[in-house]
Amino acid sequence: MKSFSKFRNRTSSLASCYWPAFLLAILIFLLCSPTSLHAQAVSRINGTVIDQAEASIPDAKVTVTNVDTNVSQTALTTSAGTYLIVDLIPGTYVVKVEKTGFKTFVSKNVAVVGGATSTVNATLDPGTVTEIVEVTAPAVALQTEQPEIGTTINETLSQDLPQLISGNNRQIDNFIFLTPGVRRRFQSPD
Repeated sequence: MKSFSKFRNRTSSLASCYWPAFLLAILIFLLCSPTSLHAQAVSRINGTVIDQAEASIPDAKVTVTNVDTNVSQTALTTSAGTYLIVDLIPGTYVVKVEKTGFKTFVSKNVAVVGGATSTVNATLDPGTVTEIVEVTAPAVALQTEQPEIGTTINETLSQDLPQLISGNNRQIDNFIFLTPGVRRRFQSPD
């Protein structure tokens, strides 16, 4: 029995020695982990790059630049002339398409909203590299590819709203009713 009690004392002294380190490791892990894990809305820009004869243009360089942050992302078109740039923050973008032997195509004021796909198709004209074709997109983009509705509510709008939305106190889930096309469905009592 003596040998077992020595083992038990040795184990308890080791546990008391490593217990604070173990607790500290758990605490650091919890502090470094994300506070909430939820789905993120992915905003993206896609399109097709063709020439005047409507032939696809592979390996064209597509650069998407956020007007507010001046952050750019670049992609090359596929063999079918298509491109897709994902993980964009909502805002206004400039899309620039370049290919040797063609004029540069620029589309300004491309609106990207949360969780939606904006489409910018480019038709490149033959020409020298110094010539630029500039297209100014309308401020409102119509989403025809996916049946999704999204909106961005800025901080000043949320502060200026009344305390009551849809007859209830202001709750985060009631902000959905500020999106155009969203309405509450009431069921009639049976």
